[in-house]
Amino acid sequence: MQPTPETADLKNLPRPKKTKKLNWFGVILKTQIVITLIIVGPYLAMNLRAFGVVRSDNPNIKTALIFGAGLNNKKPSQVLELRLDEAARMYRSGIVNTLLVSGTNTSIYYNEPLAMKLYLINERKVLAEDIIMDFGGRRTIDSCWRAKNVFKLEGVYVITQAYHLARTYFLCRETGLVTVPIIAQDTKLGIERDGFFREIFATWEALKNTKSPIKTETYEPEIKGDGTEDNLSGR
Repeated sequence: MQPTPETADLKNLPRPKKTKKLNWFGVILKTQIVITLIIVGPYLAMNLRAFGVVRSDNPNIKTALIFGAGLNNKKPSQVLELRLDEAARMYRSGIVNTLLVSGTNTSIYYNEPLAMKLYLINERKVLAEDIIMDFGGRRTIDSCWRAKNVFKLEGVYVITQAYHLARTYFLCRETGLVTVPIIAQDTKLGIERDGFFREIFATWEALKNTKSPIKTETYEPEIKGDGTEDNLSGR
Protein backbone atom coordinates (compact mmCIF):
# COMPACT_ATOMS: atom_id res chain seq x y z
CA MET A 1 0.00 0.00 0.00
CA GLN A 2 1.39 3.34 -1.07
CA PRO A 3 1.50 6.04 1.64
CA THR A 4 -0.94 8.86 1.10
CA PRO A 5 0.24 12.47 1.37
CA GLU A 6 -1.40 12.66 4.78
CA THR A 7 0.49 9.64 6.19
CA ALA A 8 3.74 10.82 4.63
CA ASP A 9 3.42 14.15 6.44
CA LEU A 10 2.79 12.37 9.71
CA LYS A 11 6.02 10.40 9.33
CA ASN A 12 8.01 13.59 8.86
CA LEU A 13 6.70 15.24 12.03
CA PRO A 14 9.43 15.76 14.70
CA ARG A 15 9.24 13.28 17.55
CA PRO A 16 8.77 14.73 21.01
CA LYS A 17 11.99 14.76 23.10
CA LYS A 18 12.16 12.38 26.00
CA THR A 19 12.14 14.11 29.36
CA LYS A 20 15.14 13.15 31.45
CA LYS A 21 14.18 11.85 34.85
CA LEU A 22 16.07 13.39 37.79
CA ASN A 23 18.34 10.81 39.39
CA TRP A 24 17.45 11.43 43.00
CA PHE A 25 19.78 8.68 44.22
CA GLY A 26 22.74 10.39 42.53
CA VAL A 27 21.77 13.79 43.91
CA ILE A 28 21.44 12.44 47.44
CA LEU A 29 24.75 10.56 47.17
CA LYS A 30 26.65 13.61 45.90
CA THR A 31 25.10 15.78 48.62
CA GLN A 32 26.14 13.32 51.29
CA ILE A 33 29.70 13.22 49.94
CA VAL A 34 29.94 17.03 49.97
CA ILE A 35 28.56 17.26 53.52
CA THR A 36 30.94 14.53 54.72
CA LEU A 37 33.93 16.30 53.20
CA ILE A 38 32.91 19.57 54.85
CA ILE A 39 32.57 17.88 58.25
CA VAL A 40 35.67 15.70 58.03
CA GLY A 41 37.81 18.14 56.05
CA PRO A 42 39.42 19.99 58.99
CA TYR A 43 40.17 16.69 60.74
CA LEU A 44 41.87 15.27 57.64
CA ALA A 45 43.83 18.49 57.10
CA MET A 46 45.09 18.47 60.68
CA ASN A 47 46.13 14.84 60.36
CA LEU A 48 48.11 15.43 57.18
CA ARG A 49 49.95 18.26 58.88
CA ALA A 50 50.65 16.42 62.14
CA PHE A 51 51.76 13.06 60.79
CA GLY A 52 54.34 14.73 58.59
CA VAL A 53 56.45 15.53 61.66
CA VAL A 54 55.78 12.56 63.91
CA ARG A 55 58.78 11.21 65.80
CA SER A 56 61.27 13.84 64.58
CA ASP A 57 63.42 14.26 67.70
CA ASN A 58 64.31 17.82 68.69
CA PRO A 59 67.41 18.09 70.93
CA ASN A 60 66.22 21.47 72.23
CA ILE A 61 63.10 19.92 73.76
CA LYS A 62 63.53 18.07 77.05
CA THR A 63 59.95 17.85 78.33
CA ALA A 64 57.17 15.44 77.37
CA LEU A 65 53.57 16.55 77.91
CA ILE A 66 51.16 13.74 78.73
CA PHE A 67 47.41 14.39 78.66
CA GLY A 68 44.97 12.79 81.07
CA ALA A 69 42.60 10.18 79.64
CA GLY A 70 40.46 9.03 82.53
CA LEU A 71 40.87 6.85 85.61
CA ASN A 72 39.57 3.44 86.64
CA ASN A 73 39.39 2.97 90.40
CA LYS A 74 41.81 5.89 90.87
CA LYS A 75 44.31 4.33 88.48
CA PRO A 76 45.11 5.34 84.88
CA SER A 77 42.81 3.95 82.21
CA GLN A 78 44.25 1.67 79.55
CA VAL A 79 44.53 4.59 77.13
CA LEU A 80 46.35 6.68 79.72
CA GLU A 81 48.70 3.85 80.70
CA LEU A 82 49.85 3.54 77.10
CA ARG A 83 50.59 7.27 76.95
CA LEU A 84 52.57 7.05 80.18
CA ASP A 85 54.46 3.98 78.95
CA GLU A 86 55.63 5.87 75.87
CA ALA A 87 56.67 8.82 78.04
CA ALA A 88 58.66 6.50 80.29
CA ARG A 89 60.44 5.01 77.26
CA MET A 90 61.46 8.46 76.09
CA TYR A 91 62.63 9.32 79.60
CA ARG A 92 64.75 6.18 79.96
CA SER A 93 66.30 6.71 76.54
CA GLY A 94 67.38 10.22 77.51
CA ILE A 95 65.28 12.04 74.90
CA VAL A 96 63.50 13.93 77.70
CA ASN A 97 64.38 14.59 81.34
CA THR A 98 61.05 15.94 82.56
CA LEU A 99 57.51 14.55 82.30
CA LEU A 100 54.66 17.05 82.62
CA VAL A 101 51.48 15.13 83.49
CA SER A 102 48.43 17.26 82.86
CA GLY A 103 44.86 16.48 83.84
CA THR A 104 42.07 17.37 86.19
CA ASN A 105 41.28 16.72 89.84
CA THR A 106 37.61 17.51 90.06
CA SER A 107 37.31 16.06 93.56
CA ILE A 108 39.36 14.38 96.27
CA TYR A 109 38.27 11.08 94.70
CA TYR A 110 39.42 11.94 91.16
CA ASN A 111 42.97 13.18 90.63
CA GLU A 112 44.45 12.44 87.21
CA PRO A 113 47.89 14.07 87.64
CA LEU A 114 48.53 12.28 90.94
CA ALA A 115 47.46 8.92 89.50
CA MET A 116 49.73 9.49 86.51
CA LYS A 117 52.68 10.37 88.73
CA LEU A 118 52.21 7.35 90.99
CA TYR A 119 52.01 5.04 87.96
CA LEU A 120 55.23 6.42 86.52
CA ILE A 121 57.02 6.07 89.85
CA ASN A 122 55.71 2.67 90.91
CA GLU A 123 55.31 0.90 87.57
CA ARG A 124 57.92 2.57 85.35
CA LYS A 125 60.56 3.62 87.91
CA VAL A 126 60.66 7.28 86.89
CA LEU A 127 62.23 9.55 89.53
CA ALA A 128 59.63 11.58 91.42
CA GLU A 129 61.59 14.82 91.01
CA ASP A 130 61.40 14.48 87.22
CA ILE A 131 57.60 14.39 87.18
CA ILE A 132 55.67 17.67 87.29
CA MET A 133 51.93 17.67 87.93
CA ASP A 134 49.58 20.13 86.24
CA PHE A 135 46.15 20.09 87.86
CA GLY A 136 44.59 22.58 85.42
CA GLY A 137 44.55 20.42 82.30
CA ARG A 138 40.80 20.09 81.98
CA ARG A 139 40.93 20.26 78.18
CA THR A 140 43.65 19.65 75.63
CA ILE A 141 43.92 23.36 74.92
CA ASP A 142 44.24 24.07 78.67
CA SER A 143 47.20 21.70 78.96
CA CYS A 144 48.94 23.27 75.96
CA TRP A 145 48.30 26.84 77.08
CA ARG A 146 49.50 26.16 80.62
CA ALA A 147 52.66 24.42 79.40
CA LYS A 148 53.54 27.63 77.57
CA ASN A 149 52.26 30.30 79.96
CA VAL A 150 52.40 28.72 83.43
CA PHE A 151 55.36 26.38 83.13
CA LYS A 152 57.18 28.69 80.68
CA LEU A 153 58.12 25.98 78.20
CA GLU A 154 59.17 26.85 74.67
CA GLY A 155 58.60 23.37 73.26
CA VAL A 156 57.24 19.95 74.20
CA TYR A 157 56.83 16.43 72.93
CA VAL A 158 53.11 15.69 73.05
CA ILE A 159 52.22 12.05 73.64
CA THR A 160 48.82 10.66 72.77
CA GLN A 161 47.07 8.07 70.59
CA ALA A 162 46.85 8.52 66.83
CA TYR A 163 43.17 9.53 66.81
CA HIS A 164 43.88 12.43 69.21
CA LEU A 165 47.28 13.44 67.88
CA ALA A 166 46.32 15.88 65.10
CA ARG A 167 44.14 18.11 67.29
CA THR A 168 46.74 18.03 70.06
CA TYR A 169 49.48 19.08 67.67
CA PHE A 170 47.32 21.87 66.25
CA LEU A 171 46.28 23.28 69.63
CA CYS A 172 49.75 23.25 71.16
CA ARG A 173 51.20 24.99 68.12
CA GLU A 174 48.43 27.58 68.26
CA THR A 175 49.42 28.44 71.84
CA GLY A 176 52.96 29.18 70.69
CA LEU A 177 54.72 25.95 71.64
CA VAL A 178 57.26 24.24 69.44
CA THR A 179 55.49 20.90 69.26
CA VAL A 180 56.68 17.42 68.31
CA PRO A 181 53.85 14.83 68.19
CA ILE A 182 54.56 11.31 69.47
CA ILE A 183 52.14 8.43 68.86
CA ALA A 184 51.39 6.24 71.87
CA GLN A 185 50.40 2.63 71.28
CA ASP A 186 46.84 2.14 70.11
CA THR A 187 44.24 0.45 72.27
CA LYS A 188 41.49 -1.93 71.29
CA LEU A 189 39.47 -1.09 68.19
CA GLY A 190 36.34 0.07 70.02
CA ILE A 191 38.17 2.85 71.84
CA GLU A 192 39.98 3.94 68.69
CA ARG A 193 36.74 4.00 66.70
CA ASP A 194 34.89 6.02 69.32
CA GLY A 195 37.84 8.36 69.62
CA PHE A 196 37.91 8.93 65.88
CA PHE A 197 34.25 9.99 65.73
CA ARG A 198 34.66 12.20 68.79
CA GLU A 199 37.70 13.90 67.27
CA ILE A 200 35.86 14.86 64.09
CA PHE A 201 33.56 17.16 66.03
CA ALA A 202 36.22 18.12 68.59
CA THR A 203 38.27 19.45 65.67
CA TRP A 204 35.58 22.04 64.96
CA GLU A 205 35.60 22.99 68.65
CA ALA A 206 39.39 23.40 68.47
CA LEU A 207 39.05 25.75 65.52
CA LYS A 208 36.50 27.80 67.44
CA ASN A 209 38.72 27.94 70.54
CA THR A 210 41.66 29.28 68.56
CA LYS A 211 39.71 31.74 66.44
CA SER A 212 40.46 34.60 68.83
CA PRO A 213 43.52 35.14 71.07
CA ILE A 214 43.51 32.92 74.15
CA LYS A 215 43.06 34.93 77.31
CA THR A 216 44.08 33.98 80.82
CA GLU A 217 40.64 34.69 82.24
CA THR A 218 39.04 32.05 80.02
CA TYR A 219 40.79 29.31 81.98
CA GLU A 220 39.34 27.92 85.18
CA PRO A 221 41.59 28.19 88.24
CA GLU A 222 43.06 25.03 89.69
CA ILE A 223 41.07 23.30 92.39
CA LYS A 224 44.26 22.14 94.01
CA GLY A 225 47.96 22.81 93.54
CA ASP A 226 51.02 21.33 95.16
CA GLY A 227 53.61 24.03 94.61
CA THR A 228 55.28 22.35 91.63
CA GLU A 229 54.21 24.91 89.05
CA ASP A 230 57.78 25.97 88.49
CA ASN A 231 59.41 27.55 85.50
CA LEU A 232 60.53 24.44 83.63
CA SER A 233 62.33 26.23 80.82
CA GLY A 234 65.73 25.74 82.45
CA ARG A 235 65.41 22.04 83.10
